Formats: sequence, structure tokens, C-alpha cells
Amino acid sequence: MKSISIIITNYNKGHLLERALRSSLSQILIRRSLEVIVVDDCSTDGSLGLIKDLNNEFVIIKHKHNSGVAVASNTGLYAASGDYWMRVDADDYLSLMALQYMSSILDANSEIGFVYSDHLRIDSSIDKPKRIRLNSIEKLLNHGAGVLFRRDLLLEIGGYDKSLRNGEDFELMCTNPMKTVEDIDASIEKLISTGADSVIAIHQLEDHHPARIKKIVDDKIVDFCIPEIPESRRQDLKPEAYIRSGSIYALKRNYLMIEGKRYGSDNSRPYILPQERAVNIDTEVDFIVAELMLNK
Repeated sequence: MKSISIIITNYNKGHLLERALRSSLSQILIRRSLEVIVVDDCSTDGSLGLIKDLNNEFVIIKHKHNSGVAVASNTGLYAASGDYWMRVDADDYLSLMALQYMSSILDANSEIGFVYSDHLRIDSSIDKPKRIRLNSIEKLLNHGAGVLFRRDLLLEIGGYDKSLRNGEDFELMCTNPMKTVEDIDASIEKLISTGADSVIAIHQLEDHHPARIKKIVDDKIVDFCIPEIPESRRQDLKPEAYIRSGSIYALKRNYLMIEGKRYGSDNSRPYILPQERAVNIDTEVDFIVAELMLNK
């Protein structure tokens, strides 16, 4: 059976760290091995002293400098040995069977790269636990910890973006499921053949041309940026307008490292996605649309 690694990232959450650690060590697993690693991001509240009396069935790694949760997560990722990998924040805790249920889903579905569940919010201001349904991309962004990944996939993509101090899990999750391998290959081929700094996926705006976008000033509707010809049809609006799809960014490593951005230079080129492969999952409605298209 697949083994599991839990990484608890902590920065000045000493008053809650023991609870997170005990819930991790207490997981009920059937024929699986478990390792627990605490990565302390240079806490100043004596966090590690508060867990020194617990058993030694976990590993502690202490950063010399505070570097953010993405860096702490990568520290735990490269130190771990499990087939499946989860980050738990120090102010979270797991139900007893959480990992058994979630890992069994990954066992049975080899095509799935990660799995997550709803959360229960418990704090001093709430009389009883409040269920947080993670049924939209926005909600998952705000509750990123507690996702069980296949560790080899995280390693394959280089782990977390260390520049992020929030939403670091979200950056790993595909929100553009319709793009194809051929789209990615073609973008890379264009990057190489044109000598561009970057090639980014865009798609044509059909219903939301800039000329149709308005703003409200003193309770009056006015053009936002481009004057609209009265009674014009959307298919007659010129020039054609495009928007980044967010699904593909092919770029030179030096451009990213020196400029610190993925696009925006005079030498950024487009890769035009057809509308049917430009679906972005940002809301529950987007998810339903994508699911319908994938199941056609």
C-alpha cells in the first residue's frame, strides 16, 4: 500500500501546534506507513518547546530565517519519503480517518493527482463547527491546506512557487482542464522558433468586447474605455479583442529569473486557443460547464 507523509508548517502558532501534531500522529490507517514532519519557519514564540515532551515519532526541521509557507512546504516536500503528501497548517487538525478515506480515493483512481475534502471551521467565536464546502475554486483558494497530493507529481513540477506567501496550493491545481498536450507542445515550439521571451495562451472575446464594457458614473452608464457604436452587433466590433486564458505560459528561464514575470515584454507572443478549450474554472458555474464539455 502507498505510504503517506504529513508536513505541518508552523510560524508562531505554538498554542495550536500540539493539536495539529496529535491529530496527525493519531491517524487511523490500514496497512500504510505514515511519517510526520514539522517544518518550523523560524518561529519566535517558542513553538518547538511546547511539543518537546511529545513522543519522538515525528521529525522537526527548523528554518534559520522566516521564508514563507511555500518555502516551508518545499522543505517538507523534499524531506518526505511518502507516496502521498499533505501539508497541514499548524492551526488545522485532521479527523481520525481523514487520510484513510482520501488515500483510498487516490489508490482507486490513478488518473487523479490530488484529492481534498470539505472543512469544519472551529474557533472561539463559533458555538458549533461550521461546515465549509469547498465546491468552488474561490473557496479552495482560501482553504488550501489539507490537500492530499501524489508526491511524485509535486516533485515533477518543482514543488511550490517560493515567491508566493498565500494561495500556494492553488497555484498547483489545474483550472483550465480543456487544453491539450498538443496546445502545450505548439506553444513551446512557437517559443523556440520565434525567439520570443514568452508565449502565452489567449482566446478571443466574443460576448465581452471592450467596446461593450461600461462603468457607472453619477448613476449614468458611460463607456469604460472604447466608445461603442450605438446599436452595433457584437460580431461587427473591431478590432478583435483577446484575453489571457491563464492556461499556458511558455517562457525562457532567463526572462523569468531576470524580469520576474511571465509576460509583458515587447517580445511576448500569443498562442490562440479556440473558445471550446479556453474554459477557466473560477466559479461553480464554470465547473459545471467544464464537466458537461468533458463528458460530451
